[in-house]
Amino acid sequence: MDRLIDHLRFDHFVEILRKRYKYILFIWLSIIVLYFIFDGGIVNAPKKLLVISGLVFSVIMLFPGKYHNRVFVSILLSGTLFVYNTPIMDTPDENAHYARALYLSDGHLYVPEKLEQSKIADDIIDVEAVFKQPLALSNLEDEEVAEEKVTYSGIVKTNGYAFISYMPQAAGILIARLFSLSISASIVLGRFLNLLVYALLVRLAIKKAATNKYVLGTVALLPMSVYIAASFNQDAMSNGLIFLIIGLFCELVEKEQITDLDLFLFALLSLALATMKFPYVLIVGLLLFLPKNKLNLRKYLVILISISLTLILGLVWLKIASSINLQLVAENPEINPVKKILYTIQNMGVFLQMVLKELFYLIPNKLQGAFTFGWFTYGLDLTWLYIAYLSCILIMLPRKKIFSNWNRAGIILVSLAITMGILLTAYLMWNPVTDMSFAGVQGRYFIGIFVLLGLVSNIFNESNNKITVETEKMESVLLTSANFFILALFIRTLIEYYQY
Repeated sequence: MDRLIDHLRFDHFVEILRKRYKYILFIWLSIIVLYFIFDGGIVNAPKKLLVISGLVFSVIMLFPGKYHNRVFVSILLSGTLFVYNTPIMDTPDENAHYARALYLSDGHLYVPEKLEQSKIADDIIDVEAVFKQPLALSNLEDEEVAEEKVTYSGIVKTNGYAFISYMPQAAGILIARLFSLSISASIVLGRFLNLLVYALLVRLAIKKAATNKYVLGTVALLPMSVYIAASFNQDAMSNGLIFLIIGLFCELVEKEQITDLDLFLFALLSLALATMKFPYVLIVGLLLFLPKNKLNLRKYLVILISISLTLILGLVWLKIASSINLQLVAENPEINPVKKILYTIQNMGVFLQMVLKELFYLIPNKLQGAFTFGWFTYGLDLTWLYIAYLSCILIMLPRKKIFSNWNRAGIILVSLAITMGILLTAYLMWNPVTDMSFAGVQGRYFIGIFVLLGLVSNIFNESNNKITVETEKMESVLLTSANFFILALFIRTLIEYYQY
């Protein structure tokens, strides 16, 4: 509390402003430059929103404190701009995720088995009637959240996700109902609470990661990460959980003594993640690559039991999730996993060549996909600039060496296993038998992989990791750079939807 009071003192604010005014000037200059290079018009420029964005990012630049708190504030404030200004249901499948949150808000934990049971509040009808319109231009502010129910089959798209990842969004809807607020308010509240959970998980993850905090903070501030978190998409919680699990692994590597509780907690979080993004269940394999000198035979037994239970229960969840609503899903006769496996065996040479090519171009191709927004309708032409920025941080920025060759090998192997899990899921389940491609795989699926590879990609180590004044300056530069790309996305969104 004393530290907070100290930060609020006027003379402290003046001191921060003196140190960081250059970053604020950079933000305002960036707004002008980005608006015009993205072909924004002068006559119909959304001046009020541009000024608001400038003020928000200026506050972000001025916020004092430790790195994990500054990242938290960056996510929360910049994300709030998207909470209200991202058009209605304008993130991939957001209408389905919104429908699932409505269903959960009525007390239903799992997707129904029969179509006639998939009844949700008819808010979904009003929302889809103004699909992709800015909230400010819709009539949803005049529509109170409803009690009437309608059948909505689109909810089936979420059958592979546990109810846990929809709790923040459903809480927002319940608050709107409790106070008889508008549908517009329920959307804002649902999105905001989803964003808040993501920000809190990232904050905790960065604190756990310690030495590798800049890796986690940088990827957590990827524009797509913040953009998705500020929607009804369940990726907010799953991505936050990925960051937390990786942060815990970093903590265990540096910890003097690893307890059984540490191992079980890691496995439990991995199992929770499996119910949201199944291929990431393999992240539990990191336990096998903890420092050998901190593990004895009994600890390895605990690890094997933890991993086995996680994988078995994860497979049980997959079986349950894949069986739900089979009668509701329109069958595509061209999609048959068994036949596709046989076809792949017959064309193994072509398949292996395709896999090798996909892995080789993984980072540039998937990062580019992570810069496409809306329902893949508009993007940022800054991918290569972002790759250069990301490379400087993940490869060039000196870090204290905490990973042995054993740890590094494990991180790479687990990353490869998860990547193959993601690719093979799409290959077998989404595309026709004779289609030998990984079509449909989006860049945002690999956000966790970017973090894992970032842990082992640096080529410079530092022996002294003490916090200095220069460290604070470096963190300001890192945060300014990360927020520049988020700002660019927000301006691109304004140009796409708010030039009226």
